[in-house]
Amino acid sequence: MKLHLYTCRCLALLTMATLAFLCLQPAFAMEKNIEDQYLKALRTANPAARIVVAKKITHSYIENKEIFAEIEKQLLAGYQKCDDPVFLDLMSWYCKDLASSGDDKYRPTLQKVARETPCPKLQGYARKSLETFLFNRERNQHLADAKKLEKKGIDPNSARIAALLKSGDLKLQRDGAKMLIRSIHADLRLYDLVEDILEKYIASPAFKSTTGGSELEVDTMAWMCRALPASANTKYHDTLEKIARESQSVKLQKYAREALGD
Repeated sequence: MKLHLYTCRCLALLTMATLAFLCLQPAFAMEKNIEDQYLKALRTANPAARIVVAKKITHSYIENKEIFAEIEKQLLAGYQKCDDPVFLDLMSWYCKDLASSGDDKYRPTLQKVARETPCPKLQGYARKSLETFLFNRERNQHLADAKKLEKKGIDPNSARIAALLKSGDLKLQRDGAKMLIRSIHADLRLYDLVEDILEKYIASPAFKSTTGGSELEVDTMAWMCRALPASANTKYHDTLEKIARESQSVKLQKYAREALGD
């Protein structure tokens, strides 16, 4: 019965993925078009609409210098304004955007905002953003490997996800799984990488321990479980079933079962 439910779910996801794929432009062209749209929106849209774009930029791992330059310019022009909650929210997201770049050239800007803004909320976001800089820089170093995959014909988004999944770092792998979940047209080979990570975890002492491993390890594997159903492939059922049946972590059991459609 479980396999039947999982199969039905996979078929439904495959249908949706196929329809989405048919509606997409080629991935390389689409990414360039999206970045152009981001830049245009940052320059012309109202603050509420720019917040939507800023949120997407934070999670997109783009390298468009023109976009980050525009964000820095607007942040420096607006970090003293505290009377408009929407605008203040926008400035806070801009801090996260600059930190997501992992580019040290923006560190002084965030330090300036954290030091000089009269807005407690913005000051807090600027400080938190500075704390993520080191991680983002390391992540972007791994993302540089994505360029090699792009040369092999893999679309930029899938190449970035692959680089994170192959990094061997749990935090980066977790980011890769999150990116995969948000992706509409990811390369299907990425799901094999996810299963490989889960299988190595199953074979490790952590899987057999009473806690299922560290909090980070369990959380990362939970995101891996969440990513697999979108593959629309029943071949991952056995891996998920083993985790749901044998894991000592209640959290991991839960996400494996949800992935199975239980």
